[in-house]
Amino acid sequence: MERWVPGSGTAEQEALPGFRGTISQVPPMFSALKVNGQRLYKLAMEGQDVPRPAREVQVDELELLEFQPPHFTLRVRCGGGLYVRTLGHDLAQAVGTVGHVTSLRRIAVGEFREADCLTLEEALDPQKIATRLRRCSVPKRPKKRLLSATSVNRDAEAREPPPLPPLNGPP
Repeated sequence: MERWVPGSGTAEQEALPGFRGTISQVPPMFSALKVNGQRLYKLAMEGQDVPRPAREVQVDELELLEFQPPHFTLRVRCGGGLYVRTLGHDLAQAVGTVGHVTSLRRIAVGEFREADCLTLEEALDPQKIATRLRRCSVPKRPKKRLLSATSVNRDAEAREPPPLPPLNGPP
C-alpha cells in the first residue's frame, strides 16, 4: 500500500477544516459528565444510552501528520472540554467510515510541556528534582493574603513562616 504524503488532497485532509475553530461536540457516553445527577459512564455500563446535548469546544490546531490506511496520526491543540476520542470518531464519520482512537498522547497541558518533564528514572533522583526546581520561577509571595474572617490570627499573620529545609537532604 502506498504511503500518504501530507498535502496529497485525501478526503481525510479535506475534512479537517470543518473540525477547526469552535466546533460542536456531543460528549461520549463513557465520560464523567453527569445527566440527571448520574455519571454517564455508569449509565453506559448499565447499557443505557441517554441523549446528551452538544457542547461548543475549541480546536486551535488540527493537523494530519500521517495516513497509512486505515491508520492516521493527528496533532491537536485544543481548549478544555474537547474529547479527542470523539474527535477521531467524528472525523471518521465525516469521511464516510468508522473509526476509533488507538493511541493518545498528551504532550502539553497549559504551561506544562512534556519536553520539560522528568523521566520516571529522573523523578527518583532527589538531586535531579532539586536541579529542576531551581530552574523554575516561583512567584513572589503576594503582599496581601485572603484569609477567612473567622480564622484570622493577627499575631500569626504578622510572622513570617519558617524557612523551608534545603532540597538536598533532611532538615
